[in-house]
Amino acid sequence: MTKIALIGPADREEIQRVALRLEERDAEPVIVDTRLEADIHLEAGREEACGASFAGVTGVYVAALGLPNPRVADANGEIDVPASRAALAHSQATWAAWRVLLERLSRRMTVANPPASYEVHGLKPLEIATYQERGWRAPATFSTDAAAALLDAGREPAPHGRIRKDLVGGYGYTEVFAPPADVDEAKRQLAESAVMVQERIEGDAVRAFVVGGRVIVGAEVLPTGFGEVDSRRGSTRVRRIELPGEVCELSKTVTAEWGMLFAGVDWMRAAGGREWVLLECNSSPFFVELERRTGADIGGALADMLLRRARRVKP
Repeated sequence: MTKIALIGPADREEIQRVALRLEERDAEPVIVDTRLEADIHLEAGREEACGASFAGVTGVYVAALGLPNPRVADANGEIDVPASRAALAHSQATWAAWRVLLERLSRRMTVANPPASYEVHGLKPLEIATYQERGWRAPATFSTDAAAALLDAGREPAPHGRIRKDLVGGYGYTEVFAPPADVDEAKRQLAESAVMVQERIEGDAVRAFVVGGRVIVGAEVLPTGFGEVDSRRGSTRVRRIELPGEVCELSKTVTAEWGMLFAGVDWMRAAGGREWVLLECNSSPFFVELERRTGADIGGALADMLLRRARRVKP
């Protein structure tokens, strides 16, 4: 029986859905539960993580690695600096171990998605700059950790205003950018860290799911709250839509650009649908709720892709 490893919290719906789809196809899911200590072992003929063995595995789906939190705070929210430094070192070591394990596995089997694709998640300014270099329409973006630069940028006119995002995707919500009134306010906004500010695109948020080089479904995901700029917050309206051919093709190109086999490519459909603006490519998107609302079988497509490639590489 073909074995496919599923890496992520065992209670995450995406893990459970892909496991079910694999079982329906007479394959065995091997769940690597990242709620547990990573405890990674690499030896000749032995690879283990989170108490699970990769023996006999011929494909891998990575939903979430569950890296340790590098931030330690007391009950009042005050950062414990020495403890946080130790926690950061532990998190970095765990991340390094996962990268080695996944790189080793990817040399003999399909990994969706391999470590080489992760830089797009952790280096958002690089992602946007790459799109702009390719000539693809992406939001005007700047990043800085300098208060004076943030203040100057806030004085420049923007037709629809700007939004603020984390440089590392997935950890915080997108917020409306409030231009600082002075240098002191700019320093408070920075809070000793860099920020990324983008032009705000007026339009509808759309996500294209790409699996194994095919666009499985496109859907608009719109917040129901007036003025909300992050569709992950609060209630949303989700509707399956037909994507234009050029958007489908570019979604596949973007996914391949970052070496991903599975991705959610985010767009803004602006100017009444006459302009499509490329926002970002997500390497491990949530999809179960969108399946419920659109009827698309993303989990089945992911299972088919993993099994098809696993059987192709068997000796």
